[in-house]
Amino acid sequence: MTGSDPAPTAQATAPGRPDVVLTTLTDDGGAEALLTALRKHPHTEPSPAPGDDYFHLKNWLLATNPGGLLEAALDDGVGIGIGSRTPAGTAHAAVATDRFLVADAPESPALDALRTLIRQWHDHGSPRTHELRGRLERAGDAWRVRLARP
Repeated sequence: MTGSDPAPTAQATAPGRPDVVLTTLTDDGGAEALLTALRKHPHTEPSPAPGDDYFHLKNWLLATNPGGLLEAALDDGVGIGIGSRTPAGTAHAAVATDRFLVADAPESPALDALRTLIRQWHDHGSPRTHELRGRLERAGDAWRVRLARP
């Protein structure tokens, strides 16, 4: 794989619920475990980036590209977040939507990581999508535009 190739992804869908899906942006084989964690032990709280702010946060997170980045369509909405595993293999996940932060537990390490990223976004002035830089990357005969933090 070269630097311009897209990252491998993994996807999990809830049994009998094609509308409940989680996609990791790296193929670590953990998408199913992360989705299960989010569905079995849901913790919700109000989003610190409600409404239209969510889309700016989402694009900033995509530009930041933190480890464990994932997207999910859940009963609580569509969101972006972080997934992680403990050394023992326990899956943790947290997702920000336009209304909620959804996590596997209130003390979830993934929720702590997502809160830290959201604080960084606020500390940087909550950049809007148009304030992010675009970066061109060549992929064979095609070009891709990638978001980058200012």
